[in-house]
Amino acid sequence: MDADAVAALAPRLGVSPLLARLLIARGLIDEPLARSFLDCGRESIHPHGLLKGIDEARDSILGAIARGEKITIFGDYDADGLTGASILYWVVRKLRGRCEIFIPHRNRDGYGASAESMARIAADGTRLMVMIDSPPWRWP
Repeated sequence: MDADAVAALAPRLGVSPLLARLLIARGLIDEPLARSFLDCGRESIHPHGLLKGIDEARDSILGAIARGEKITIFGDYDADGLTGASILYWVVRKLRGRCEIFIPHRNRDGYGASAESMARIAADGTRLMVMIDSPPWRWP
């Protein structure tokens, strides 16, 4: 990596050299691109309607909350899976929903959903499961 580019970008953005290196590694090598990435505002967020099935998912979650049903948020143990599960958990609890997070055990459950983990979750009283950062799953 070009040390001069890092040394030039960091002070212009007011960030550490480490963050400047990360930005450059992502291809954000000039100040306007890097600033746009760092200073994203509401206008840079895509409309939620572009996410296929989002309205149905919202309605399912809100319906389960209204009926007092238990919701399990199925995450995974990488950064976006943990973060996404935590955020949804916070929202459901804020809406006074009953929920818990299930993160598969790396050794016992493997990575992602399995018939065994789904059966355990269902047997524990879950009426709705929301998969975070995981492909859709169907019973075998």
